[in-house]
Amino acid sequence: YRIGFVHCRLIYSVIEALISDYGVHDIEVLLVLLRRCGSSLRADDPSSLKEIIVLLQKKTAEVYSTDVPIRVQVMLDLVYALKNNKWSGNANENDENVIESARGLSIGGRNNVVIN
Repeated sequence: YRIGFVHCRLIYSVIEALISDYGVHDIEVLLVLLRRCGSSLRADDPSSLKEIIVLLQKKTAEVYSTDVPIRVQVMLDLVYALKNNKWSGNANENDENVIESARGLSIGGRNNVVIN
């Protein structure tokens, strides 16, 4: 997503599918997705982020009526920070690694990735 292979709507669809299942592994994948591209998602489509937050709140209340596990709380805190534009994580922390990986991709024997 961060190098332009997929559109933000696809990432939001994946997030919605993960929320609908909402198992332990789904929460871990949500955390990874949000940490890697959360601020970019917010910039590209803030209204979808708002919808995701509402879904997360409903699903969390539905699944965890009393004690919310720490991983779920971390994910919710991250989402709220994104919503309030207070994300303090460095979204570009691994951009050089991502760009180098993209440069190494070869489809049909030719590099089709152009990175400026």
